[in-house]
Amino acid sequence: MKQETIECRLAQDLMPLAQAGRIGEDSRNFLKEHCAQCEECRSLMEMEEIELPKRGSAVKQSKKRGMKAGRFVKLALIYIAGLLAGSYILLCIWEAIWEYLF
Repeated sequence: MKQETIECRLAQDLMPLAQAGRIGEDSRNFLKEHCAQCEECRSLMEMEEIELPKRGSAVKQSKKRGMKAGRFVKLALIYIAGLLAGSYILLCIWEAIWEYLF
């Protein structure tokens, strides 16, 4: 009995991830198998209108997020390089003005 409640809790914790389409393959399989055996969790999934994503869709989404993260890192590095170059140029100009004035 206690093992079933732990599995039910785990399944219920995975349901929002499944609804958002952000569930991994192993978690998807666990949820599918558990709901096939547990009437309460199956009815909860039906009541919430949760559909399990197709195989591999979470992997494709994570790859897309990975590409976006890579693009963000590249842009951040370009931005930092620009700030450093601009700071160096301003420092050189300031030194030239300082020497001219004093």
